[in-house]
Amino acid sequence: MRDKHYSNHIYSTPDGVDIFVEVHGKRGRPIVFIPGLGDNHLSWKAQVRELSNDYRIIVIDNRGAGNSSVPLEPYSIAQMADDAHGAVKMLDLPPVIAVGVSMGGAICQQWAARNPSDIERLVLSSTWGRPDVFISTLFKHWKCLAERGDRRALIESILLFCYSPSYLHRFPETVRSFVDGETLNLIGFVFAAQACCDHDFLGTDKLIEHPTLMIIGEEDILIRPELSYSLLKAIQNTRVEKMPTGHMTYWEEPTAFNELLTSFIAV
Repeated sequence: MRDKHYSNHIYSTPDGVDIFVEVHGKRGRPIVFIPGLGDNHLSWKAQVRELSNDYRIIVIDNRGAGNSSVPLEPYSIAQMADDAHGAVKMLDLPPVIAVGVSMGGAICQQWAARNPSDIERLVLSSTWGRPDVFISTLFKHWKCLAERGDRRALIESILLFCYSPSYLHRFPETVRSFVDGETLNLIGFVFAAQACCDHDFLGTDKLIEHPTLMIIGEEDILIRPELSYSLLKAIQNTRVEKMPTGHMTYWEEPTAFNELLTSFIAV
């Protein structure tokens, strides 16, 4: 059963895209969670469950994913950042704690640079400032699988790059539940994967001045730790924390992730 302060909203963008926004809790500082490539608001269920009693939790579906509409033309990380900006303005929120993992972290980089007054603090996990040959090739491979309609192969590949071997060894049932339960939109995925390839925050002269927590999965083979560390040159005030996980830090160790987040907010 949903909490009594649950609500959902639609933010309609200037270019005609409907962005789905879900809100939990009515008290405390607002925390906005931005999902990664192919994910939707449900990927943050452990954060909603554990944090909504003390914070106002806002989860957003990026354009092309979840309950948001799917544009039939390319879009960029910057456009998705503007979607987040529009959503918090629609809700009339004070400066928020913005949390983004992977592509969500890329979106938060652009959001913080384009509309800095929206954000109080920034949490970036498993993200990058500029793609290298490896991740560009991987994103293009995933894009090709989506274009061919090979959903099963795409989901199985994503699984192997998202979770650490040690986690899958401990919880082998994850494989079936992930493959059987994934509902990503293939058209939206194609455009979002291309947006990931094009994201080059380090190729700009933008700097992020917000206090920032960077969380790195030590076993992340998708966004290797050195790619996250390279972002430090563009962020002036950063605390770095490492977790013994693969790419999806907040899935493998949700309680530890939440503790890092709340301790950072409390500083």
